[in-house]
Amino acid sequence: MLRSLICATTFVVVSSFSLAIAHADLFVTNEGDSSVRRYTAGGVPVGSGEFVAPGSGGLDRPRALAFGPDGNLYVGNYRPGDSDPGSIVRFNGTTGALIDAFVPAGSNGLGQVYQFAWGPDGNLYVSDYPNNRVQKYDGTTGASLGVFVSGGPAQAEGLTFTPDGLHLLVGWRSTAGVLSYNAVTGAPEGSFGQANNTDSGLVEASSLRFGADGNLYVVDCSNPIDVVKRYSGLGAYLVGFTAGGPAITNSTDGLFDENGDYLVAKYGTIERYDASGSYIGPLVSGTGGLDSGVWLAITPQEEAVPEPSTLGLAALGLASVAATAWKARRARH
Repeated sequence: MLRSLICATTFVVVSSFSLAIAHADLFVTNEGDSSVRRYTAGGVPVGSGEFVAPGSGGLDRPRALAFGPDGNLYVGNYRPGDSDPGSIVRFNGTTGALIDAFVPAGSNGLGQVYQFAWGPDGNLYVSDYPNNRVQKYDGTTGASLGVFVSGGPAQAEGLTFTPDGLHLLVGWRSTAGVLSYNAVTGAPEGSFGQANNTDSGLVEASSLRFGADGNLYVVDCSNPIDVVKRYSGLGAYLVGFTAGGPAITNSTDGLFDENGDYLVAKYGTIERYDASGSYIGPLVSGTGGLDSGVWLAITPQEEAVPEPSTLGLAALGLASVAATAWKARRARH
C-alpha cells in the first residue's frame, strides 16, 4: 500500500512539473539602431532588453524576424532607401549569438527583405520588396532555389501560407491587394477572395498572419482608420479589426500572443488589443531601448519554471507520503 502511494505521489509531482507552463517572450526588431529587443509577455524588458546587439552580424535596419524550425532566430535586412542588397541573418534562439548569414546579401539578386515564411515543403520564401517578386531558398542551407513568384503588380510586402499549405498569399504595396499563388508551382490564382482595395479599403498589406480562428489578419500600414483588417479563411472581408482604437497609422506588423491578445508594432510602441479587437493599451512604449520597433516574433522560453500551484501540489504530495509512512510505522509497533 505504502509503495503504491509513493509511486502515485511521485507520478503526480513529476507530471505537475512537466506540465508547468513556459511563458512566451516577445522579440522585436528595432530598426533605428539595427538591433533585436526582448520582452516578457507582460512587456517587461528581459535584462537590458537587448537580445541582439546593434549591427550584430551585419544587421542594417532590420525588419522581418521569425523563429525557424531549428529554434534559431532569423532576421531580414530591409535597408530602406539604400542600394545595398538584403540578406537574412541567423542568431542562436536562446542566447542571441550570431550563427551565420543564412541567406547571403544579394543572393540571386535579393533586394530589401520585407517578410519571409517557411513553406509546407520546409523551404524559405522571401518577399523581395524592390523587385516585385518572391524568392525561394533552401530551408536548411539557405541556398537559392530561384525566383518563385515574379512580375508582381507592385513591391512585395506581407507573405504567408494558408493553413492547409495549398496557397501562398502575397500582399502588394499601393492598393494592389493580396494575391494568391499555388504553393507548389507559384502559378497565380487571382485575388484572395475580397482582399483588395474595393471592399475593405485595403491600402498596403504590410503583414499577413493567420490567427488560431483560421482567419487572416492583415496590417494595413497606410490606412489611417482600420489599420488591421480581418478576412475569413476563404478570403471574405469580415471587419476592420482594430476600428475604434488609437491612431496606429504606419503600423507594420501584428500577431496574437499566448494570452490571445493581438499585438501591433508601431515605431517605438507595441499596442495591445483583445481577441475581439477592443483596445487594451500599450504593452511596450519606449522601454528596453525600443524606439523604432517594426516587426514581432514570439516563442516559448527554453526553461519552464514551476508555478506556485505546482510547487504547492508537490509539497502536499510529499507530505501525504510522509504521513502515510508514519502511520504504517505506528501500526507495526
